[in-house]
Amino acid sequence: MKRIAALVLMSLALVSLAVAKDKERVTVQVTARNDSNLAYSYAFVDQSYGIAQNLNLRGATLTLVLPNGDSAVVNCTSKFKERFAGPGNVRSCRVPLVNEFEAIFDGDKAKLFWPTSLDGKKIETETYKIIAVSKAGNQVPATTQATPEPTPTPADQAQAAQQYADCLKAAVDNPSIVCKQ
Repeated sequence: MKRIAALVLMSLALVSLAVAKDKERVTVQVTARNDSNLAYSYAFVDQSYGIAQNLNLRGATLTLVLPNGDSAVVNCTSKFKERFAGPGNVRSCRVPLVNEFEAIFDGDKAKLFWPTSLDGKKIETETYKIIAVSKAGNQVPATTQATPEPTPTPADQAQAAQQYADCLKAAVDNPSIVCKQ
C-alpha cells in the first residue's frame, strides 16, 4: 500500500512538473520599483484607459513591462521561514537589482528569475503576487487625432475683441450674462 501511495505521489509530482514546464518564461523590464517594510502608496497608470491608481502596499513592488507592451505591477511581502519557535520567523523578499530579467506568469502569481553571478549561471528566484495589469496603451490613429486650431488673423482677433466689449456692455445691466473671452 505504501508503494502505491509513493507511486501516486511521484506521478503527481511529474504531472505538476510537466504542467509547470508549459509555462513560458518571458523577458521583462522594470520601469518602477519600491521596497519598504512600512506601508507606502504606489502610483500606477493604466495605459489602456489613462487612469491612475494609488495602491497602498508594503514590501517589494515592481512595475514590469512585457514584450508585447503590457504592464504588470507585482508585489512581494515578507515570507514565512522556519527558524526557531516564536516571532521573527519571516524573511524579506528577494528583490532583483537588475532591470531586465525573466518571469513566468501563472494566474495571480509571477515567478521572477534573475542572474546573481558574473557568469550568469547562478540564478535567484522569487514569487510575487500580481496586483494590477495594464494592456499596452491604445494609440489614437493618426487620421482621428485632433488638429491644432489655426492661429487667428488680426481681423479675427479684432472681431472677437469687439464681440467681448459688446457683451460686457450688455452684462452691466443684466448680471445673468456671462462673457467669455
